[in-house]
Amino acid sequence: MTTKLGRTSLRILFSLISIICASAASHAADCTLVKVAEVPVVATEAGLAFDVLVNGRPVKASLGGGVNAAATMTEDLAKSLGLDANPTFVTQPGLQIRIGKAEIENVSLLLNDPNATLSPDHPFQVGPELFANFDLEIDLSKQRLALFKTDHCPRQAVYWAKEWFEMPYETKRVSAPIVAVQVNDNQIDAEIHLSAYHTNISDSGAWKVGVSRTNGHEAILDTLEFGGIRLRHVTVGQLVLRSKDPISGELSRTDAKSIGYTDMTIGQDILRKLRLYVSRKEKLIYFTLASG
Repeated sequence: MTTKLGRTSLRILFSLISIICASAASHAADCTLVKVAEVPVVATEAGLAFDVLVNGRPVKASLGGGVNAAATMTEDLAKSLGLDANPTFVTQPGLQIRIGKAEIENVSLLLNDPNATLSPDHPFQVGPELFANFDLEIDLSKQRLALFKTDHCPRQAVYWAKEWFEMPYETKRVSAPIVAVQVNDNQIDAEIHLSAYHTNISDSGAWKVGVSRTNGHEAILDTLEFGGIRLRHVTVGQLVLRSKDPISGELSRTDAKSIGYTDMTIGQDILRKLRLYVSRKEKLIYFTLASG
């Protein structure tokens, strides 16, 4: 026989179990990756090209790693959109960019950014800063770029494989991920450069790791290692960086880091072999081989 006190105790117990189950379900829901946009991309020497809406108008955009703001455009495009055509860095309160279901407002805009590659065919270019509030999935082998919300449980980002590689990253100059890599067993910094068609090493970086130019502006790395994978006999471009003397105006060779750059950029030629997920809050890049 169940007493009144016993029935009350059972009701309390069942209530506690319900609360615990609801809490567990809520926690599980928080671990779910939430995709907010996915767009097809085309890899070109000018960067990754994809379609966006700028103030509701369809525009072909390209992703440029050297852009000094979230976005840059030609003055003609700015005027046609009814924006301030003053060619200075300004946060445009009337500028809205829509990528899939993702809406980004009050975008920082620099008209005619000298570091961008603007043209009549590509009048609009965005930088890594535009995606700073999203996680990114990058799968160049399938020509796709996806944006996710940043709230998810630790190490729950790789939904397409049971095993993966990972590497920590930091951001500095233009919000692009910077990772530590080993070149010929020497550590240098490298920027994940989605807009770079080829992987490059600076002249100063090549000197640091003992790499000599072999053919024109190319060099061959014996080994390139990052995140637990090791590539052999990697051909990269070798760049001679120069800086201008503020007084004489003369150009001279300079160290990459002295002008805010990394010694190396990892470009599309390597990235298309990988499938990556950039987790903003964890400051981690998860990746598998593109077929993984």
